[in-house]
Amino acid sequence: MNATRFGILFFASAALAGPWYTVEGYSTVSNLISQLGAQQTQNNWVMVIGFLALGCGIIADSIRRFSRRVLPFTFFGLFMALAGIFAHKPLPPVIEYNEYAHQAHSVLATMAATYSRLEPDTAMCWACWKEVTRSSNRSSSLSEPTTITWDTATAEI
Repeated sequence: MNATRFGILFFASAALAGPWYTVEGYSTVSNLISQLGAQQTQNNWVMVIGFLALGCGIIADSIRRFSRRVLPFTFFGLFMALAGIFAHKPLPPVIEYNEYAHQAHSVLATMAATYSRLEPDTAMCWACWKEVTRSSNRSSSLSEPTTITWDTATAEI
């Protein structure tokens, strides 16, 4: 089993088992997974380890097979691990918490979600668009095709 699969398995298990180890009233339907690892929440360490296992597993596998194509997944792993370190605000709103940690968690979770959507095909389209706009700025015509290479994919414009 590679590190990413282990991380996914641990993360999913911690998330699904949440109602049995966290505060009473937690619901997998109406609450966030981040609230399982929230500040001052009982047994929050289980979900914190889940975030770290997922993030570090993805990073470890990305480093072993590093290329530009896996870079978005590497960043996803990094942001997931960091989101686990900076905890969400607690589920009961009356408990005091560190606002900075909560805000950092929110930003890192949003960045993880953003990088999870940057697939290689999206990056290829972006590279092509940049090349087209760069070419059109140099001259008014694209009479000769421009070839762009992005890892294993090649596009001709």
